[in-house]
Amino acid sequence: MCVTGGVRDRGVCAFLLEYDRQARTPRDGAAIRPDPSARLRRGTRGADGTAMTKICLALTLVFALLVPAAAQARDRDRDGMPDRWEKRHGTQAKKKSAAKDPDGDSVSNLGEFGAKTDPKRKDSDRDGVRDDDEDRDRDAVDNGNEDRQGTSSRKRDSDRDGLSDAREDRDRDGLSNGGEDSTGNDPIDRDTDDDGLTDGDEVNKHGTEPLNPDTDGDDTTDGREVAAGSDPLDPDDP
Repeated sequence: MCVTGGVRDRGVCAFLLEYDRQARTPRDGAAIRPDPSARLRRGTRGADGTAMTKICLALTLVFALLVPAAAQARDRDRDGMPDRWEKRHGTQAKKKSAAKDPDGDSVSNLGEFGAKTDPKRKDSDRDGVRDDDEDRDRDAVDNGNEDRQGTSSRKRDSDRDGLSDAREDRDRDGLSNGGEDSTGNDPIDRDTDDDGLTDGDEVNKHGTEPLNPDTDGDDTTDGREVAAGSDPLDPDDP
């Protein structure tokens, strides 16, 4: 008897059993000669048909494992998020919606999927911290910045190069991803405040505010003061 878990499995087993039956039936009408080793084979295989039954059971197990996995991985709109996840959270399974942010927490749908947060709630776990400020993998880069700079919120070293995501410098401005996160700068913009100085130079070299284009408030941008040889931290030195 071939025990199966579904119609598809029964079809496979029926095909194999019929193939086995035909293979045992002589095509020229000749009688089947006794096989001296038949008893020995039956002794090792068990009852007649046991081997084929085992094959059917093995195939049934394979289908049982593969079919749910395929359903879970199905992504009809090819936006990186499985249909099942999108239906569960109310996003569009038939239209690309990876870049959308329905809850306005600065984490895209794709980022929420990666962080295992709810795309319809700003604070999925209701702990008082917004999803974009959470740090799922504890690498000193929050979920919001991980999403913006294209790193994984579940892996400390997304590209497996030996450097944690926090130590990487996505925009190559001299300020690490972790530094961008802690100072509130944009990890994919070399000059967040557009004052003519890179974020890295502002933090590590000049001591100016990377989010304020005119640190000393003298109506001259930090970049122009540095270029002119003036002190961007002294309002009396324009």
